[in-house]
Amino acid sequence: MRITGHRVRTLDRRLPGVAAGTSILPTLAEPDQHLARLEEVGFRLPLQVGDTVLPAVVGPRSRFNAEGGEQVHRDQDMEQAWQFVWARWIEWHGPYQQENWGVKSRPYWRYPRTPILPPSVSLRVASAPDGQLYVVTEPLRFGVDDPELLLHEVNLLLELFSECDLLSQDLAPLVGPPTRQLNWEVLPAGNRPWADIKRELASVTGFLSADQREVAEYRLRLMHSFGPDFQAYGRGGFRGYVVFGFEDRGVYVLESLYTGNATYVFGTDWQRLSGLTKAEIINGSLAEHRIIHQRDWESRLKRAILG
Repeated sequence: MRITGHRVRTLDRRLPGVAAGTSILPTLAEPDQHLARLEEVGFRLPLQVGDTVLPAVVGPRSRFNAEGGEQVHRDQDMEQAWQFVWARWIEWHGPYQQENWGVKSRPYWRYPRTPILPPSVSLRVASAPDGQLYVVTEPLRFGVDDPELLLHEVNLLLELFSECDLLSQDLAPLVGPPTRQLNWEVLPAGNRPWADIKRELASVTGFLSADQREVAEYRLRLMHSFGPDFQAYGRGGFRGYVVFGFEDRGVYVLESLYTGNATYVFGTDWQRLSGLTKAEIINGSLAEHRIIHQRDWESRLKRAILG
């Protein structure tokens, strides 16, 4: 599984179903796309299997990796410390003065601090059985080894390359238990009569009052008349939502049966749409059209679907 960006705060949500003790290897899976950066952090080109380098400092994460840090104890009294400075001073020799420059040790006050040793994670070039080259860190056992070190390795790769693949120790994809998408019930595909669709959608409209059901069925019947490739209705927390997919046009219509709501038209693919949360769907500005249930609803919907 691939992580992109510059930094993540936790890995828990990104590793669903991965068993404790599973060996995880943070990896740069496509080093050919980052040759200039690899040279910048210390590798020599062309890459050779076994090449290992402590990456050069290019940002705060790689600096901590190479140099470590310190914990400042602001709850304690200040202490005196010393530092070397390049300084100027005057010496008097009788009536004459002499200007001097040199290194002086000067005191200053600071809060006590404890050094934090650098993780010193190195990057290594490894090869898969098919000959594909990877740049890897060190494998760590999920839920067993230090979780902060695993997070550090991931963030180190993100800072350096803006991407990180989490693989198993043998450079194979991580595999958790299979997941089932239960938020949506997809109805059988094909050109089916409205009477069949209405019967199958009865569980969706059943919570509505008689008048609300008539209005909802009018909207659903109109969408069905445009010939969708499939219909799906929401389950659980998605109850009250119906999707009509027009795959040949790349149009997916999300209809809310609740009074005073709206119809959302998406251009994204169904698999992506079905994996979004309700908040992402409704509030994420992902819809191409948001059509309020008002006088021009039918004409606007027709244009959005048929063009």
